[in-house]
Amino acid sequence: MNNLDKKQAAPGRRGPDQGRGTTRHPQDTPSPSPVQEHHSQPAAAQRARLLAMLRRGPVDTLQARAVAIMSPATRIFELKMQGYEIITTRLPNRVGVYHLVGEAGHGE
Repeated sequence: MNNLDKKQAAPGRRGPDQGRGTTRHPQDTPSPSPVQEHHSQPAAAQRARLLAMLRRGPVDTLQARAVAIMSPATRIFELKMQGYEIITTRLPNRVGVYHLVGEAGHGE
């Protein structure tokens, strides 16, 4: 018997799977926060939410994150690839401010 076997066989010691119940109760599982619920939404839902905000006016990184768009720069890039004209300005604190200046399919 090697040292590892002795430790596992020692009386009073529990292995990782011994002595713990595996049954989980619903009250043991924390409910997801609103941010977690939004964050698990597909990118398409986040783009739609961001686009709706942009149509009302400029949106900054912090505003986007407040509605669970955790990677607003990525969503902006995807909207640009879909044809939306969006201008980004950077504030000194590295916060981006996004301005929608043209809808997709409504170019020159």
